[in-house]
Amino acid sequence: MDERVERTEGIREVRIDRALEVFGEIGPEMLGRLSQRILTLRALSPEPIVLLIDSPGGDPYYADAIWSLLKGPGPKGPAPLVAGVCVAQAASAAADLLCRCDHAVVYTHSRILVHGVRSRAEWITQEVAAEAETLLRGFNEDWAQRLAPHVFSRLLDNYGRLAKDVARLRRRPPRAARGAAGRRPGSSIDVLAFGVALAERVTRPSAELLTAVMDRSEYWEALATRAVTGAANTVPAAVKQAVGRRPAPVREGLLRQVGALNALIASRIAADRRFRLTPDSMDELANDFGDLLERVDYAFRDEVLDVLLEHADVFVEARDLKAITAVGRDDAAAPRAARRAFEAAVERAYERILPMWSFVILLCRELQKGESQFTPRDAFWLGLIDEIQGTRLRRARRAERTGEPAAAAPESRRSARRGSRRR
Repeated sequence: MDERVERTEGIREVRIDRALEVFGEIGPEMLGRLSQRILTLRALSPEPIVLLIDSPGGDPYYADAIWSLLKGPGPKGPAPLVAGVCVAQAASAAADLLCRCDHAVVYTHSRILVHGVRSRAEWITQEVAAEAETLLRGFNEDWAQRLAPHVFSRLLDNYGRLAKDVARLRRRPPRAARGAAGRRPGSSIDVLAFGVALAERVTRPSAELLTAVMDRSEYWEALATRAVTGAANTVPAAVKQAVGRRPAPVREGLLRQVGALNALIASRIAADRRFRLTPDSMDELANDFGDLLERVDYAFRDEVLDVLLEHADVFVEARDLKAITAVGRDDAAAPRAARRAFEAAVERAYERILPMWSFVILLCRELQKGESQFTPRDAFWLGLIDEIQGTRLRRARRAERTGEPAAAAPESRRSARRGSRRR
């Protein structure tokens, strides 16, 4: 076989015979064209696969199906590394596909367009509109959760690049005061000062997006503080009486949760005089309540544990890593003492990772709002890509850092829903 190799700065070896073209709209025709090729490449070798991308986007269901074929279980053990190269444009679902690659490369002329899930409907009623709004909100949250682990790794690298700027901003009022609110006790990450440092590197539209993320981050931290400090005083007597019959650990958790819910509802009532508890508002509260619980009750998704383990050298102490890996995901048969050690270790590590993880989740959710076109430089600093070909903005591939193939990135627990949506 002719193993023609093209060397680049970011991808050590691009084997042309293991490259796939993601050209045109992403849909059933593209899936049909690529599926056999992907399965064949994976059966032949676990070596990296390259996606050459020039696409206006398409249906996110088919983009996710392509990704699952690339990174799902295969006959040759671990999933291969997937490198994405945007040769012209990566818009919508194609931008999401590029961002999820283990190493994402663009050129200085590349166009990156990001927006939330869209739906095409020939007719619509009030009932259908309400249902569509709920579904689209769920789709956007789903994609935010899918992108977050990839963006997290890149922004963590950017944090190291901007460490001097972060330190400078923390010493300079009034920005320093804002930055101080972004670092929790036990965490070395100051996300708000980091957000300001990022905003200094990007264009105005991207800086405004980061400002919105920082405002939301401050809001959630303030609300979490009120929820924790005032939990005992905001829980109705009847609820306290009912909770009082539960075991102590359960009782404490329930009181925190009820206090958080009360604080969230109170904040909405104070911010909007027309706020009412309706089915639609309850849907919005449900998403926000999950975010708040992450800050007051250390409720975490599976993805967070995966990210913790991937970046254990930053967020997990050696003794805690031993306790976490001893139990792992299959904890049903774990001894009680090991389980308690696991929970304590995760809580300590979660305290360290939470500011950065929350910042990334908020950023990925903001990306799903409206429509944002990014310059290659902005895409790099926002954590969407790894390299701008021909420039100094380039981060090492995971295999270059560790010498081992990277594991498949964690997926959201909710499966993608198929429908008439378009990205």
